[in-house]
Amino acid sequence: MSTSLSQYKQHGLPDNPERFGPSLAHIITVENGQDVVLGQAWLAGPGMLITCAHVIERFANTPGALIAKFPASGNGYTIRDLKVHPKFSRASDQLVRYDAALLFVELRYPEREANPLPVQFNKTVAVHQELSAVRYPVHLGQFTTSPNPLAQIGRMLGPLRKNDSFHILHDLALAPGDSGSPIFDGQTVVALHCGDTATLPGLNLPTTSIRLALWIDALKELGIEENLVTAEHSAFWNVARGLIGFVTAFFATFLALSVWINAKHVQTWTINKPTLLPVQVVLEKPFQSYRFGDPLTMTFRVEEPCFVYALIAGADDMPTLVLPSFGEREQLTPDAPHTVSTVAGSRDPMKIGPKPLKLHVFALKSPEFPFYTSDKANKITATMLTRRIKKLAKDDPTSAWHLVMDLPSAEEIPAFVLNSEKKPAPGGQAGK
Repeated sequence: MSTSLSQYKQHGLPDNPERFGPSLAHIITVENGQDVVLGQAWLAGPGMLITCAHVIERFANTPGALIAKFPASGNGYTIRDLKVHPKFSRASDQLVRYDAALLFVELRYPEREANPLPVQFNKTVAVHQELSAVRYPVHLGQFTTSPNPLAQIGRMLGPLRKNDSFHILHDLALAPGDSGSPIFDGQTVVALHCGDTATLPGLNLPTTSIRLALWIDALKELGIEENLVTAEHSAFWNVARGLIGFVTAFFATFLALSVWINAKHVQTWTINKPTLLPVQVVLEKPFQSYRFGDPLTMTFRVEEPCFVYALIAGADDMPTLVLPSFGEREQLTPDAPHTVSTVAGSRDPMKIGPKPLKLHVFALKSPEFPFYTSDKANKITATMLTRRIKKLAKDDPTSAWHLVMDLPSAEEIPAFVLNSEKKPAPGGQAGK
C-alpha cells in the first residue's frame, strides 16, 4: 500500500502537532546515581500530568522520588503528589486494568503557560481508523533533550473484549518507555498508551504487534475535565483551510513531485525535523538531584557529523564558552559522544550555584569558527551570538542549528544549618 505523507497528516495527526511539545514530559527517577526513564506524561490541566499507573506504581507512597522532565525546555519538576486510578488492578492473566495515574507538580515558565492537551469525552473511533501518538522517545533508556517530538502512526483495532468500553487495542509501533503517551484521533486525545500485549499470555493474541490503550473517558474518575482550547477551530477556518490546501496542492503539482512513502501502514517521522539533525544534551542526573557546589557534567550526542559549540550565559547574558576552547574546532560524530565537565580552557570543574544559567548549543556544518576575537571586548551577548547563528540558518537551513535550555541551580546551605545537622540527637551520650 502506498500512502502520501500529506494523507497521513490529514488523518492520523492533529493540526500542527509540534505545538504539543511543551506539554509532553518524561517521568524519571534516579537509580545508582543514574537517570532512569520510566515512561511518558502529558499536561491534562494546570499542574496536572497524566501517565500510566504501572509507570509510578512502586512510588505511590514516595512521589518525591519522581521527576517530570520536559524535553522541550529541559526543565525538571519533583512530583508533589499523585493519584492512581481508583479501579487500577492486575488480573490473573497479568492484564493491567485502568492503567492511569494523575501527577501533581508546581510548574514554572514556560510549562506554566503551556496548554493542556485537547481532551473530549464520549467520542467514537471506528475500527481501522488512523490514530497517532506524539511523544519524546527514550534513547537507550536515557533522558535526552531534543527540540522536536516524534509522531507514530497506526490504527484502531477495536475493543480489548466485546463488552469492554475502556480498554482498546491498536497497532502503533510504540516501544518500552512510551507508556503514558497520548493517542490522538486527528483532533483530540482519545486514549492513553499502556503497553504491548506480548507479556499477556492470557489474551492469547496471535501477534506481538498489537498494543493496549486506555480510553480517554476512563480519566473522568481522576478528575480530568474536557479541554478543547487547543483543538477548537471555527467552521469558517475549517472551510478556508480546506480551500487553501486544495489551491496550494493544485499549484504544487506543477512545481515538484509528490513525496510518497512505500511502506506498511505504520510510519514514523520527526515533526518539523531540521535539515541539520539536532544535538542531544544529557545531564548525569536529574535537575532536582543537584545541590549547591555539585560538579556539572554534560554529554553531547549528535546524529550526524557536525561542529558543536556550547556556551553558558547568566542573567547578564554574557557568554562563557564551554565547548570547545576559543579558536578551536570540535567536530562530533554519532559514534563518539563528547563529555564536558569544565569551562573551555580551564581545569576547574563547573559547579552548581544559586544563579539560574542557560546553556546555548550551536551545531554547524562549516568548520569555520563562528566567534570573533573582538566579541569579548565588544561585550557581545549570548543573544547577539544566537542572532548570528540564526542568520546562518536562515541563509542556509542545512548549515546551522541552535538549542537553549536551563541548567540546574541550587541555593547554598547556611553554615549554621550544616552545623546543626552535625549535633548529636537529644538523649545521646556526650563524649568525655
